[in-house]
This record gives sequence, C-alpha cells and structure tokens, in this order.
Amino acid sequence: MRVLTFVNYLTGALVLQDLVDAGHDVVGVVCFPENPSQVLPSPEYSVREVAYRNFLPVYTVRPDQINTTPFVAVARKLRPDLIVSMHFAKILGKRILATPRLGCVNMHPSLLPAGRGMTPFVWHMALGESHVYQALHYLDAGIDTGDVIDVASVEVTAEDTGFTITRKLCYESAALLKRCLPLIEAGTAPRRPQGEVGASYCKPGDPWNRIVWSRSSVAVDRQIRAFARPMSGSVTCLGGQHITVWSARLASAAEQARALSAGTEPGAVVAVLPDGWLIQTGDSGIVITDATTNPDAAPGAGVTISGLPAGPSRLG
Repeated sequence: MRVLTFVNYLTGALVLQDLVDAGHDVVGVVCFPENPSQVLPSPEYSVREVAYRNFLPVYTVRPDQINTTPFVAVARKLRPDLIVSMHFAKILGKRILATPRLGCVNMHPSLLPAGRGMTPFVWHMALGESHVYQALHYLDAGIDTGDVIDVASVEVTAEDTGFTITRKLCYESAALLKRCLPLIEAGTAPRRPQGEVGASYCKPGDPWNRIVWSRSSVAVDRQIRAFARPMSGSVTCLGGQHITVWSARLASAAEQARALSAGTEPGAVVAVLPDGWLIQTGDSGIVITDATTNPDAAPGAGVTISGLPAGPSRLG
C-alpha cells in the first residue's frame, strides 16, 4: 500500500517505523520547517530521524503551502492509496482529502466528539479525568468530525505526569493504528459517525493549566500533574501575583478533616505545613509541595512563594 504521511512527535515516529516494517511503500513524509525553539525530548520523537534512517522522501512544507495548488499537484503525483495524519497542526483541504483511494485517517488526542480542534495531549488529565484518550478517525471537511474507527486509552496513575502519560498514549496509539491498518486497507474498518451530542471544541490559547480549585482534590491533583515539569507548570495567583505550581500531593485524612472544618472557599490557604501549603478544594484539601513565583525556577526548589499575607488568603 502506498502511504503519504503527515505526522509529528513520538506517535508519528512510531507509526512511520511501523509502516516501513510492515512493508508499506511510504511515498512521502510531510513535515513543517524545523523550529529551533521546539526541542524534542530525545531523537526517538523525531519523524525526520525515522525518515532519514529508512531513506524516505521528506517534504518540508510551510503551513500556508499545504493546500496550495503546487503542493496538491505533488501529493497527486505520489499516488497514495492512503494518507495518515498524526498531530499535524494544519487542516487538510478537500483536494488533498480526495487524493487517496482509501481516504485519510487521523489520530486525535481526545474521546471524540469531545475536544475537537487544537486539543492538548493531556486534555482529559487536565480536566481531572481518570483516563486519557486518542481517537483514530477518518478525515472529512470538518475539524475532527470524521467517522471514528477506534479509540486508545491509558489510565492515569498516581505517579503519572503529563509527560509520562503522553508517552504511554503515543505507544498505545501507534499500536491502535497497527491493529486497524489491515482493516483500513481492506476497506472494512469500522466507521462510527460522531454526531453532535457531547461535542466540544478546544480553542487555541485556552488556559488549561489554570488551576480550578473548586474541583475535587483528585481532579486538582491530576490537573497539576498534567503540567508538571518538563511541562510549563500549572498557574494560579495570590493577591494578583502569578504563581506557577509544579507539584502537589493529596492531603492525608487528618489534613482533609482540617480543610473541611475550616469552612473556607476553594482556593483558600488553610495551613502552612512543613512540606507545603494545605489548600481548600471543592471536596477537601490538597497540599502544594513545589511552587514558585518564577516559572523558570529550578526543579525541587520547594515552596518559594513569598508575600503570603497575614490572616486568611486565597488562591485563584
């Protein structure tokens, strides 16, 4: 099968190697120009490295060139049977979608139809949910609205951070496509129409890392861990001062009881403990163990927030 890929990040690198190992003819690897400011965690995350290692043709295309007539002509000359898209931050136009005889499939990091659009990998974790998801679906003219083939999921453990859960999900997603590819090639893959019940869209720039203290302690803990280092951290504020939260722990039974008896609103600083701040949540309390007023502070700095006012205070 002739496959044209629009792939990125670890999922894309894994899928690209799987396609080669399965004997498919990868006729092109479409990449955006490299951005020196975006450093990958390791070479295994690089689609280009996989392409170079397997002597695959790489097409470096700017986002504004993807749906232009010259590039559409290139895509058509490659005569792909299938287009595979993975975390490619550009909507493919109708002319490209109509090019392969088997259509185009895409991986989207959400339980579609929820979370369409520019959804972060850790979206479900940031919302405090127990699992993260990746949907394999056909592409159509809409934004992540095509029929769903299948879904991969990974449970969020007490030790997971956004980085570790993303890595696990990448491997599960690659395995999902590997399982489904024979059905896609045969034209017998499941097609579940999404519909609009439960549909939602993520908007670029939404502050998914702004802590919502009114959630349960477990949900707040998951949100904080979703953006723990090496991610950008979770954010809140105290008296107008920006605070970056790097880590937290669930409160002990005694600490939960203390938070519940305080009678304060979510976000209130209930107590200063030896290892951090006990903060009121929607159902009990959570302890911030590493937070700074400087988002570039070194890991393990401890709670370095200064300027805690006397008397009751509240984060928000």
